[in-house]
Amino acid sequence: MKKTIAMLLCLLLAASFTACSTPTSSEPVAEGSVSDSENAIPSQDVSKSDSPESTVQIPNPIEEQETPDFTEKLGFKVEDYPRADQLTRCATIGDLVGEMDFTLPQGTIKFRIAKDGGGDVSGISDNLIDTISSMDVNDISVTVRSFKDDPSQMLYGWIKDGYIFSLYFKDIDDSTHTSMIAEQFVEQMVMDPATARS
Repeated sequence: MKKTIAMLLCLLLAASFTACSTPTSSEPVAEGSVSDSENAIPSQDVSKSDSPESTVQIPNPIEEQETPDFTEKLGFKVEDYPRADQLTRCATIGDLVGEMDFTLPQGTIKFRIAKDGGGDVSGISDNLIDTISSMDVNDISVTVRSFKDDPSQMLYGWIKDGYIFSLYFKDIDDSTHTSMIAEQFVEQMVMDPATARS
């Protein structure tokens, strides 16, 4: 009798695992659904269903770019910028933000730009910020944020010519150096006039 009960419990457990499994790549994908790709995150649907909703995936909003010409996706182009020889990556984030990464001997810089919609484009939570101050660069007010318990991170933000900018420094421990670089970006960042304020 005990063996029979144990066998039934094992069968029920196996059946529950089978019912909760998700489709594998060898199983057919419903027509009209999104299939696996390098820019998609698979859904974690635990229901066993043949409907297209069970195979829906969320696309990655980041698209790599060769240059900071974001005209096609975002409607603007960065015409000129400092430290061009240290630019290592360009990308768009959704339909709003352009991103440029720079690698310096002292650390890394993540630069973001968007048409000014009154928001923050840095992607950094205010919960991580320790102090907020400001500096003026050619009559442009630049907000300076330092991070709690990590002096090697600084965040600068400003609005200029209808665009909002953020400049995030990681692993650069010298605030004088980061301020100098931020001034370069504020002064030398030039948007393509054909796409500016459109």
